[in-house]
Amino acid sequence: INAEYGGLFSLLSHFVSATMTKGTASFGKRQNKSHCLCKRCGRRAFHVSKKRCASCGYPDAKMRKYNWSIKAIRRRAPGTGRMRYMKVQAKKINQVKRVTDAIKAHKQAPIKF
Repeated sequence: INAEYGGLFSLLSHFVSATMTKGTASFGKRQNKSHCLCKRCGRRAFHVSKKRCASCGYPDAKMRKYNWSIKAIRRRAPGTGRMRYMKVQAKKINQVKRVTDAIKAHKQAPIKF
């Protein structure tokens, strides 16, 4: 058949193949999850079989951090979460400062006769 059409068949079979490709057909077979949610950072980066988080390094004691990824450091820096403890501390500092300023102002007030 190929000789009759001058090699056209082999050219077409190159573009239209029934074999598995890297694209659309392969993506349908991706149904097994390798990562699940991490206990420490909450991201879907905990490798189920390796038992290690790709994001924070859990269960290692120290948090995973590399200086070559400054954006990743910035994403989990102080001030990016709820700051349950630090919010209260800031309020306490401001309150103490307000009280001490009022005492100083009262002491420095001129005496009126």
